[in-house]
Amino acid sequence: MRSAHRGRFFGMVAIWFTLGALAPALAAAGSISGTVTDEDAHAGIAGIEVCAHPDPYTFEDICAQTGSGGAYTLDGLPASSYYVRFSANSSDLNYVDEWYDDSQTFPGDLITVGGSEAVEGIDAELEEGGVITGTVTDADTLGPAAGVWACVYGMEPTQFGLCLRTGPGGEYEVDGLPTGEYQVSFGGENEVNYLEEWYDDSETPAGATLVPVTAGTTVPGIYAAVRPGVQILGTVTEAGTGAPLNDIEVCAFDPVHSPSPEYVERCARTNAAGDYAIRSLQGDTYDIVFSQEAAFPFFDDYFFEQWWENAASVSGATPLHVTPPQTVTGIDAQLVNMIQPDPPAEGGSVPPPPGQTPPPRKCKKGFKRKLVKGKRRCVRKHQRHHRRYRHIGR
Repeated sequence: MRSAHRGRFFGMVAIWFTLGALAPALAAAGSISGTVTDEDAHAGIAGIEVCAHPDPYTFEDICAQTGSGGAYTLDGLPASSYYVRFSANSSDLNYVDEWYDDSQTFPGDLITVGGSEAVEGIDAELEEGGVITGTVTDADTLGPAAGVWACVYGMEPTQFGLCLRTGPGGEYEVDGLPTGEYQVSFGGENEVNYLEEWYDDSETPAGATLVPVTAGTTVPGIYAAVRPGVQILGTVTEAGTGAPLNDIEVCAFDPVHSPSPEYVERCARTNAAGDYAIRSLQGDTYDIVFSQEAAFPFFDDYFFEQWWENAASVSGATPLHVTPPQTVTGIDAQLVNMIQPDPPAEGGSVPPPPGQTPPPRKCKKGFKRKLVKGKRRCVRKHQRHHRRYRHIGR
């Protein structure tokens, strides 16, 4: 029932430089090995992900999984210092994550590995986790609300965040919880059209009822009746040709109630047919922006950012007023390709709006695209809980 995954993307150039920089260290690589067992049964646990996190963080974590007896080896470690994390999440096992040595919070103890040194005995005994279960229903139909994200968040004493989608009967089960108090939220995001709410029947996390959990026990009956929201549907095509545009980002921006100018309520991306769907919105007034996050030279086409309807900036955007439950269709856009070697023929692509310039081509590592005073800029990322997978520590 859990959907938990992570993905990484590295450009070929970045890989070449990374491997080149690490080549001397890899030639004399060290290793870390040990065994992971159940704290109570003292039996080896298979399927635990063990990751060495370098300090300073100059290259990616190096990970391995424990075998049938709970043993693992992290090979190919460049000479460095490491924090070692033990996680049951990837195998859907009900154990509390740890950092070596016996810490449920980042960073744990630092392990130093020499050039060709084999560091042994880096073991862990994992505690059985707590469990929260419940059912989510549709507040209007009273039937099951399938596909809703059920998210559990904890801050004290251990930072924790895990989200998964409800099953066909609206059921969910979140495990691997350390002892502590948790907030539980439910919402459809862009997958299904349900407004976010927090247990017990609060619209904000500030009003959420904390759920106490003890590791090794189950807390049942944490349920919710979610209400349908607003969904905005449309299609994005190329101006002049009418060709559908894939992977265009479409965002709903709230210019009135946003806590800061860069705040975006929700975004979606177009599919191969140029279609998109922004779901689970509160009733409000939104400006809709269409943009392409391009990274030259990987794209042959690059399109000017546009606000609905055909506005070059947020100041000229047509506001969209919505009230749940509502489905708004036809919020379309025709984007202008900035690569036009010749003036457009009659009936062809229109020129870019006056004063329009393309957004940043690519943000460097540690930065992301955001709306800042109506324009998309690269801003520094902030550490926060990650949705859809367990995260303990940093």
